[in-house]
Amino acid sequence: MRRGRFLVVVTSLAAWLAVGCSSDGGTLRVGSGAGTGAPPRSRSLGEFPVLPTLPPPAARTPHLFDSRGCLRVHERRSDCSVTSQELAARESDGSDGAARKLASFSGLMWTDRLDGDVRVLVETVTTETVDLGRGRTWRALGLVRNETAEPVESVVVHAELRDRSGRVVGRGSSSALVGAVRPGEPVPFALEVEIADGVVEKVRWSADPGAATDGAEVTRRRGVFELSRLWERHVGDASPLPEHLVSRFDESQGPPADRPVLVASASNWADRADALPVVTAAWISDAGRVLAVARGRAVLPGRTDVPPGAPADVALVPDRPMGVEIAGEIAAVSLWAEKPS
Repeated sequence: MRRGRFLVVVTSLAAWLAVGCSSDGGTLRVGSGAGTGAPPRSRSLGEFPVLPTLPPPAARTPHLFDSRGCLRVHERRSDCSVTSQELAARESDGSDGAARKLASFSGLMWTDRLDGDVRVLVETVTTETVDLGRGRTWRALGLVRNETAEPVESVVVHAELRDRSGRVVGRGSSSALVGAVRPGEPVPFALEVEIADGVVEKVRWSADPGAATDGAEVTRRRGVFELSRLWERHVGDASPLPEHLVSRFDESQGPPADRPVLVASASNWADRADALPVVTAAWISDAGRVLAVARGRAVLPGRTDVPPGAPADVALVPDRPMGVEIAGEIAAVSLWAEKPS
């Protein structure tokens, strides 16, 4: 059994780069289909957005670096083989499928390849059909990505469900769980469809972007938050929560052991105080599938906002149980922050 553990900040190159990895493939049943997106949006040739990077590590943690940006390893000694500039570049690189740490985002599948579509990433989708007592419900979790050169206010995901013969047995739509989606950014969605009869064998996906918006509006809505994982407990781990975390949850002993628990921080790197953000988490398998999602409002005792440079914390737990065999596939957690509407 794995024990709950704290994820601590370590002053080493490995700590700055340990933000997760993923690969293609899959073990869970996945909705099939072309994964079509919205019609291409017009843009000017050569118009490519700038990544929403965080301030460099030396600005966020100045006590760890000297005046040259080299990592301090002793009060009077620094290691210039590890610099703030290098770490900042690696945080935002994302090459070879690596995770990225950007403003109000930390995780997988942000892309630099913008072909003009907003599309469902079919390879990230997991599905199940359950009986909730009022008939069968088909559920899906996944990611939808803005591959245009413009930020969009919102994204709506559509699913058309068909049986083996091609007959439509259900249709459903749902807004993505994060708004103000930036160019290249993936965001999670959760969708449910009531099914009267038939068995879902094929799914046709599509996505509609909301109106285009500008960078200033996106920054206003998303903020400049650094997202970090502080503490987590795995499914099947019945170890008690640390005392200072118990009050974060409704149950006196914290959430049940049939779902993962994550406590994360959202540090404000804007030049002024900002609203306490809503943080969304997606637990992702080693095959790149979204296994669970959760949302929560960050808290900072005694405050209704987050001062510049200060962290606010959030406790995140999916609202559905997870089997140990499914939870065992969790390989990474992606995080998003946005200000409440």
